[in-house]
Amino acid sequence: MEEVVAVPEDETTDHVKAPPKGHPILAWIAIIALVVGLYVRQTHLSEERANTKSDQADLLTMQLQARYLVGAAQFASKSAFEPQTLLMNTGPISRRLRAIILAGEISGPAKAEELLKDLDSQLAEQGIETSAKHESLKETLKRLYADYSQGRFDAPSLQSDEREALHRDLGWFGDLALAPEGGDEEARAKVLQPAMLTAIGLLALLVLGLMAALGGLFGLIFLIVFFYTGQVRAGLRCGLPYGGLYAETFAIWLALYPLLSLATSFIPAGKSQLLVQGSAMLASLSVLVWPVLRGVPWRQVRQDVGLTRGRWPGLEPLIGVGGYAMTLPLLGVAVIIMAAILAARGGPLGPHPENNFGPTGQPSHPIVNIFATGNWWLWVQAAVLAAVLAPIVEETMFRGVLYRHLREFSNRLGFTVSVLLSGLAVSFVFAVIHPQGLIALPGLMALALGFALLREWRGALIPCMVAHGINNGMLTLVFILAAA
Repeated sequence: MEEVVAVPEDETTDHVKAPPKGHPILAWIAIIALVVGLYVRQTHLSEERANTKSDQADLLTMQLQARYLVGAAQFASKSAFEPQTLLMNTGPISRRLRAIILAGEISGPAKAEELLKDLDSQLAEQGIETSAKHESLKETLKRLYADYSQGRFDAPSLQSDEREALHRDLGWFGDLALAPEGGDEEARAKVLQPAMLTAIGLLALLVLGLMAALGGLFGLIFLIVFFYTGQVRAGLRCGLPYGGLYAETFAIWLALYPLLSLATSFIPAGKSQLLVQGSAMLASLSVLVWPVLRGVPWRQVRQDVGLTRGRWPGLEPLIGVGGYAMTLPLLGVAVIIMAAILAARGGPLGPHPENNFGPTGQPSHPIVNIFATGNWWLWVQAAVLAAVLAPIVEETMFRGVLYRHLREFSNRLGFTVSVLLSGLAVSFVFAVIHPQGLIALPGLMALALGFALLREWRGALIPCMVAHGINNGMLTLVFILAAA
């Protein structure tokens, strides 16, 4: 057990100067200004990506959904998946053509023909002119599904260049359109393989997630009961006279990290650019020298922010796995809240999406575009960035530095109130500066609150980092399933 307790001010010797209490009010003015600035910038960049005519993140998400539906339909009645496919027939022409292909797979060629006619009607009603490429693809699909409706699954009406255009411009969806049930068995097996892999992978994650959430719910209840009955003690001890220094440290980090990220964007690293960005993330932890410069010994700083091996060094990583399971019930509540918000808005795309041929405008994390457009080397870098480096840096600064400051600041309010207020405040700051938009705020806050409770329980950050890494690692795996 590695414990370092801060030396009380009245026990300091004459030749040892006590660290200053810091300037938390000034630090929080800077934090609020920086958070607002980062939120505005992230939101602008996210909306800019989402409102492009070729939103790769949206298409990758759509491909993930489509592959799941096609794969799951191989094990169940296709009619059960028809409502989901029709809901995807929204947004730009490129998205709608893919949705029509999906409908042709799930509901049959007659449905695809019906949707193509409906597409023509809506375009005419709204006076929308399509590009030459989209017009050509649309006419190709009309002849393709006319062949299928007549039982001609070899699609004799299509030329070789038109088949190539479907593959080139619509990717996996184009391959799906060219491999109907009853056609070339080899081609169909090739296009169904990633769909079935995606369906099996997502179902496996769902089952494991539900089992982990159930176990985590019981674990969370038992942990709370055992704590308030005195059988479990908290790992974080308050009473530092210099907690304001950690508000200053976090404010400096909020300013330094974007500057380092911007600086690395000018480094010509080629296909290894993400590794350079990762080095900038790690370099931002240099702000931990600030409390040392202000008079706090480095050994004490490490203890204060949780950079220790913990009370049970060999078990802390495993506790992180269990701790992640205990965050899943909180995430489940957040998902219900997010679903209610979406339902109130009229669905993911807002009210009357059938009348909207513009971009979906759904915010997303920029890393999704990497999985949508990158190669295996970029995917590996993105996985390391998301599942290893981000948890180390973000847990150190949010659950380590900022949470420590807020717990010291609010400790006079009592343990329970202090933990909840500190956890919620840290979680809000954590969530709001992420680029997924306000719709993702409940989910991100739920995860962050779970990590804060884990930090409170263990003291050390290792379990928080492990839990954070598991969450990000699973998300990267899902996007790899969608893109591969």
